[in-house]
Amino acid sequence: MSEETEEVCETVIHNGYRPAQGHLVNGSLVEILQQSIGHQFRKTFVRCKEENRPTCNGVKDNLYTSECVTVYENVNTMVRLFGSSARFELGTIRVPIQCECRLRRHYRIFESLNSDYH
Repeated sequence: MSEETEEVCETVIHNGYRPAQGHLVNGSLVEILQQSIGHQFRKTFVRCKEENRPTCNGVKDNLYTSECVTVYENVNTMVRLFGSSARFELGTIRVPIQCECRLRRHYRIFESLNSDYH
């Protein structure tokens, strides 16, 4: 970041991350197969620094409601339910890929200048 720019949403980037666990698309916690030789799941994870959806920096809050939101993609890898001794099977996990600022415009009902029209 240069001195002239500011992040709209603070972001954390984990390059080449090798997670030991993750979540299936349905939310189930799973163990991810990570072998020193053979199968390794490695991917860059990008997420918002704060998970409680803080407001975006630099957005005029009198015009918009804003929130920083982590966006996910679905990725296939070898998994098994967390704590299970079952075989690893191909499953689809959610991987964070970006932090974005979501905006909702405030709409106001404007009062008529002439009350005769009410």
